[in-house]
Amino acid sequence: PFSGERADADRFSVGIGVRGVEDILAVSSLNVLRNTVAGAIGPCILSTALVGPAALSQIADNDLSDCARSRFLVGAGNTLRTGIAIGGTTANLTVTRNRIRASGAVPVTLTGVLTGSACTASCSTSNNIVSGIDQPALNPGTGWVTN
Repeated sequence: PFSGERADADRFSVGIGVRGVEDILAVSSLNVLRNTVAGAIGPCILSTALVGPAALSQIADNDLSDCARSRFLVGAGNTLRTGIAIGGTTANLTVTRNRIRASGAVPVTLTGVLTGSACTASCSTSNNIVSGIDQPALNPGTGWVTN
């Protein structure tokens, strides 16, 4: 949890997080389903772990609002100012039917879904509902299909 003392501690205080360092932590199946997260300091959902490749994984049917509300996230080049951020190497991951909203209060979400990972097989985003956010999806990674 956020201690309120340093910007680097602040920037990674997320609603739901699976963190790995340089793909060291492997998660064979990641299922983040039907959660409600509001007012997270960092992204509402963040995964930087190696996800897959053997099992199917999904981030689906989550209700996320006012994610990434910290002013310190600007120092991260705004890449963490997202509702859902996927990093690390992924395979067989679907991000679908999530509702991501920004109320326009303090600095909040700029991007709904950020797929910044390298996907090795079958990764997609579809049917995510984004409101109050200028950019629904951003894909600086490789191998992702966005519908």
